[in-house]
Amino acid sequence: MTFDPNAPQQPPAAPQPVAAAAPQPGAPAAPQNAAPQYAAPQYAAPQQYAAPAAPPQYAPVPTRPKPFAGIPASDWARDGGALLLLLISLALPWMFSTDSYSMSETIGATGRIEVILITLLSLFSLSLTYLLRAGVFGPGVGLAQVWLIRLVVNAPYALLVLGFMLVDAFSKDQTTGLGYAAAFGLAGAFFAAQPRAAELVGIVGYHPIARLWHRIVIGYGVVVALTVLGGLVLGLVASTSAQVNAVVLLTAVLAVLAGAAAVLLPIYGIIRGSVIWLTVGRALGGIAVAVITIDAFTDFALSVGGVESLSWGGYPLILLAALLGLASAPALRLAMVPMEPIAKWFGVASLTLILIISTAGLSLLLVIANLIGSGTTSDSTGLNIGATIVLSIIIVVAIIARTTLRSNPAGSQWLVLGLTGIVTVLGIVFVVLRAQTLSDENVGELYSWMFDGAAYSSFSLIILTTAATLSLALAFGLPALVFYSLTAPAAVRGYFTQYGPVRAQAQATYTGYAPAAPVPPVAPPAAPVPAVAPPAAPVPAVAPPAAPVPAVAPPAAPVPPVAPPAAPVPPVAPPAPPVPVELAVETPVEMPVAAPSAASLAAGDPATSAAELYDLAQKHPEVWPQLAGNPSAYPDLLTWLAQSPDPLVQQALRARGL
Repeated sequence: MTFDPNAPQQPPAAPQPVAAAAPQPGAPAAPQNAAPQYAAPQYAAPQQYAAPAAPPQYAPVPTRPKPFAGIPASDWARDGGALLLLLISLALPWMFSTDSYSMSETIGATGRIEVILITLLSLFSLSLTYLLRAGVFGPGVGLAQVWLIRLVVNAPYALLVLGFMLVDAFSKDQTTGLGYAAAFGLAGAFFAAQPRAAELVGIVGYHPIARLWHRIVIGYGVVVALTVLGGLVLGLVASTSAQVNAVVLLTAVLAVLAGAAAVLLPIYGIIRGSVIWLTVGRALGGIAVAVITIDAFTDFALSVGGVESLSWGGYPLILLAALLGLASAPALRLAMVPMEPIAKWFGVASLTLILIISTAGLSLLLVIANLIGSGTTSDSTGLNIGATIVLSIIIVVAIIARTTLRSNPAGSQWLVLGLTGIVTVLGIVFVVLRAQTLSDENVGELYSWMFDGAAYSSFSLIILTTAATLSLALAFGLPALVFYSLTAPAAVRGYFTQYGPVRAQAQATYTGYAPAAPVPPVAPPAAPVPAVAPPAAPVPAVAPPAAPVPAVAPPAAPVPPVAPPAAPVPPVAPPAPPVPVELAVETPVEMPVAAPSAASLAAGDPATSAAELYDLAQKHPEVWPQLAGNPSAYPDLLTWLAQSPDPLVQQALRARGL
């Protein structure tokens, strides 16, 4: 093709962005004008910027530790008791005055600078719990270090008391003694030195801290035994040289042994791991503190100026009061043999009744000795005879109460409490009679009996202090512990509420006949029916059959094996008519039975041993309800009894929370 310059020229077509069609096979290719190729503009990649910074994160302000949060009530009571005892000790006498030979002049705790400083040190140790919780000591000081610091800070008080005991023992010119301030201060120091209950959470078994306090109890028992031995030796030597009356001397020895038993028996029980003796030891320590308080408010009318001495029998009341703080250590509970709460409190009540009998017996011996020594012509003879009668009645009533509690724990609550109330009333009568014996008109006769025909011997003074302590414990302290043991603990309340009424009613309505077994609300399943049942008897017109029966019925079809009849079908007798639901409970049929057997009484006795309980469970199924309610039943026996369908057994187990 040629180019014609005269032909009109067309403007060049604009480039079309449409892509060229693909060549068809067999067709000639269309001429293509190659469009100019332009390189695509190259742009630099956008600059990468860092992500915007997040808003500043401020670390949360650490919460300030709360040193007083989460402390249990027992720890508050422990700290408060220690504070109160230590402060009160500063107001009590510490020793006899060394400036005069009169035992009526004493030196108070504030009169000795060393006593004041060591008391302040023990008071400071009460703050260690809260300083640790506040983070004052830093992360390097933990519970173990605080336990050690407490013990080290309060040890000087125990050493101070021990030092003054030695001074009293080796003083030759005059008796220095040890006052009741040491009793309160030592009890407070024991409270302050012991670990707190909140610090022992999660610790079980014989932990080292429990082992440590167990050894402290052993050491305390050794000190008590040495003071008792020293008091007896010094007292006997002084009485022999003074030619004291034999009856007075025996009475004084009996008083010393009574005071020693009040301290050493709980210590021995705690060493053996008895939680019952641990509880009773705290109670006896509290009684001693109460006696000292009453003595202080009566201007020390029950003692010699509020001071005890090794010269007249040792320090029974001081050491017994300090036992309150020692036996309250939570670490000692870890060293005790585990026991169910219900068994513990029944054991405490039973042991307290034994102590009531023993206390009344010792008081009776002291009264009889006074009656023998003063003769029958003195003005106090009638008072002593009346006290003898009252104490004899107390012994009989306490024996009945303990026997009733052991024979039927669940059904004897109100009877035992009533008998304990009688003991309280009689104890108050005995206190009044004893107060009359010590009145101004009769006290001269008492002193003439104690010191007549002999040079002065202070060993006889232990009789007065011991008699006063026994009378107050008999009237108030020990009965109060029985009342508390049988009413206050939650385990005891639950036991009497759920199980006690059943046992009590069974004992109250005993007539020699036993009711028939209770009828269950649902009828028991019928006996197995053979595959081919015998022909059914004609169905009465009034009996509601299981299915509608036509007027003229063919012989009944065999009963399918899966459809049990409403009642067992005997081979020849017709089925019994259906019993309405409201009449399902049958009237109990009384059958004569024998009186309760020895096996039944032994099964309900908390003192029965585990081996005997096992034999009873194997040989006497009829006493399973009593075994289930026995506080001393061991866990495996209770688990085995739980398989019994007996409703009385199940009710007894539910009362125990099982």
